[in-house]
Amino acid sequence: MHLFKEKWTYIAFFTIVIVSKFLWLIISPDPLFYLGDSASYLWTAETGWIPPDRSFVYGILIGKLLKIASSLHSVVVFQTFCSILASFALTYMLIFHVGCSPKIGCALGTVFALEPIQIFYERFIMTEALSGLFWTLFLCFGFSFLKNKSILKAIGIAVAAVILISLRTAYAPVVLVSILALAICALEKNIRSISICVTLLVAFIALLHGYKVLNGILSKKPPALQYEDGFFLVAVASPLIDREVVERSGISLDVYNLWKPFKCTWNSRNAERWLDGGLVNSIKKIYPEDITANKKASELAICAIMMRPFGFLKLGIGNYMEYFKKNSLENEIDEVPSPPNQDPAFGSNIQMNYGFVRRENSGIVTEYYKKSLVWHQILLIAPFVYLLFTFKYASRYSVFYISAYTSAICVAIFLAPIVVPRYLHPLPALFLLALGAILGKLRGHFLFPWLTCVRFKISEPPPSLENISRP
Repeated sequence: MHLFKEKWTYIAFFTIVIVSKFLWLIISPDPLFYLGDSASYLWTAETGWIPPDRSFVYGILIGKLLKIASSLHSVVVFQTFCSILASFALTYMLIFHVGCSPKIGCALGTVFALEPIQIFYERFIMTEALSGLFWTLFLCFGFSFLKNKSILKAIGIAVAAVILISLRTAYAPVVLVSILALAICALEKNIRSISICVTLLVAFIALLHGYKVLNGILSKKPPALQYEDGFFLVAVASPLIDREVVERSGISLDVYNLWKPFKCTWNSRNAERWLDGGLVNSIKKIYPEDITANKKASELAICAIMMRPFGFLKLGIGNYMEYFKKNSLENEIDEVPSPPNQDPAFGSNIQMNYGFVRRENSGIVTEYYKKSLVWHQILLIAPFVYLLFTFKYASRYSVFYISAYTSAICVAIFLAPIVVPRYLHPLPALFLLALGAILGKLRGHFLFPWLTCVRFKISEPPPSLENISRP
């Protein structure tokens, strides 16, 4: 078994990753903040408040940590540890599921550990680093499930999926698409396969409903993942909304009469969500009760998307293209972390409670991240290049992979009102999995099944993977 033959490769990998992360901590140990996300999480940590529009799980977890350590630096250390584990999980996938050689797998695992998106968001009081760990675990369980199905693995996938969603609800559409792809790809015409796939779906639905119920109990509201999803969606769809859409949706025309649409610019949809006179604010004025207002906003947004699907598609494509405009991406990257003068009250709070003073210069990590414009763009192009190689000879593994990758990109471009670089946080792991298949030069591998045709010198689709002996 090459696990022992390559022991020095693994030792070197573990050493390089851990030492490199430790050095980054020495160079840039300070936590970073994005307001008001970070403020919400810290308020949950301090008071147990359940936010209506984001995870309460993350806030409670760091609250427990801060009670022990009483320092925001402890959160950075914890999240760095989570990122190390994520790089180990990705390396495991590359070697034992993608089929890379240990040297290539460990090299790519090191790249993942040190790439700018991971390094940058390890320092934020935000959910990215912790959810990134469960994202890699979810992918690892998924590939393992396709290789050898079992009820235990099905439950493991469901647990990882619901924890991931509970940490960051933006993952919900990605996880839903990925689990459906898993169930369909793993399904075979026998009772055992059917029962395992049904177990996967039932376990996921049951656990997700349990989380919704828990959130409802803690919030003293009906069960839901969050309570402002309709507000975000209606802001995203706001350019599609006119009097006809409002009439068809069944909500009060007073909303339309009160609404003063912002001039259509790259940031106008974000303004519709947050500013006075915006669409969300107008809905809240007509429907003062928050649950009702959010429901009406959701109904209006869905009606607009159903009536004008090509308009919605155009909005998403436009958002995608904004990532390739240097100024748009650069401006958004420059917005994080939030400057100290953005919210002086927040700065005073963290200084009083944690003894931390926010600095004007956020350090070398931010500069490292700001140099990664091209890296973000490569991550967005990669799945389309991958499809060029696999569209003819798709395997069940590649279907699961491309479902996860494309759905993650769709969330970033269709469900965000502007360019939001942190929504690309799930993509580096997926990109490096595909890159591992290329560098490994594995013929007949599940991510690149077309290479089997070279091996067997035939022009027909490759034989099943079960009949191909592993190199």
